[in-house]
Amino acid sequence: MTALDRSDEDRRKAALRKGCGMPAPLIHPNQRDPAEVVPTEDYRPNDPVWFYRDGVWRAAVIEAVSVFAATVVYKSPNSRGTDVDIRTARYVVPRNEIDPLLDADREIFRRAAG
Repeated sequence: MTALDRSDEDRRKAALRKGCGMPAPLIHPNQRDPAEVVPTEDYRPNDPVWFYRDGVWRAAVIEAVSVFAATVVYKSPNSRGTDVDIRTARYVVPRNEIDPLLDADREIFRRAAG
């Protein structure tokens, strides 16, 4: 493990201690301007997103896309693992913030592939 890897790990742990504080969208999907909704086919696997389920925006990662919907992977609210769901475009929003639990392995994969 390099010094850079250790500092990344330290930042992830610090974010976890702080509760990660990532701002989720405040708008209900039905109130979104249709002109601002990104079509699902514009997303790519491993893109970080927010998706709406059960009245809550959740941090997720795109697993697969079609012209009709996106498959997302997210932290399960009821267990320590992840869940998978399918949502149409108005229920998905690009996410710029890093989720240390959800994105950690995907970051390492992107760095290794890049």
